[in-house]
Amino acid sequence: MLENLAKQLWEFENLALTVSYYKLNASDEKYQNALQEYDAKALGYFSNIRIELSKAHRLTSADTYQMLYDFYRDWLIEMDAILSKAINDNNFRDSSLW
Repeated sequence: MLENLAKQLWEFENLALTVSYYKLNASDEKYQNALQEYDAKALGYFSNIRIELSKAHRLTSADTYQMLYDFYRDWLIEMDAILSKAINDNNFRDSSLW
């Protein structure tokens, strides 16, 4: 369970980092491709991570589950919101979000 959760988290982080990396360091074409991939896969990662958190709720202590859930809510969901805001920011390169 924790191995699957870690794998999903790392893959999601890589997906999100690819968007910002290509926006700041590469061609617009690579950025657009990364953005399309993020749009296509992000919700799947959220779903898979929540599935693993549901398993953790049954298989770990209440404190461990709460820590994992707080990480999901406070980091993962928040990071997605920040990334979405940056994507929609016309001054992306100058954004204080990066």
